[in-house]
Amino acid sequence: MLCLQRNLVPYALGEKSATCPKLKEFAFGTHPGCYVSSGVCALPPKDWEVVISTVSLKELFGSVDALKATLQTAGNCVEFYEWLIERGIVKVIDKVEDKAKSIWKKISDWF
Repeated sequence: MLCLQRNLVPYALGEKSATCPKLKEFAFGTHPGCYVSSGVCALPPKDWEVVISTVSLKELFGSVDALKATLQTAGNCVEFYEWLIERGIVKVIDKVEDKAKSIWKKISDWF
């Protein structure tokens, strides 16, 4: 939240100006970077369940702006995980695919 608010300070102080649509576009554009820098990629699956149930899948994918921010965040997390794997910080195990399918089933059951 703090990261998102800090990005809007120049607009709140009148240092920058924008139309409502441009401000909305800018604000949504800051979400992926703020989420990733705040550690969203490192959340355990249980925390993801809480995030998704709090925000709701409709909210995550309900508009073009939300979908774009969600996909950019996910893409940045993929890069983060690749970085961890390349450095041996995360060990890839055989059951990753099974776990991913299990999580996807839980998410898709919410629809």
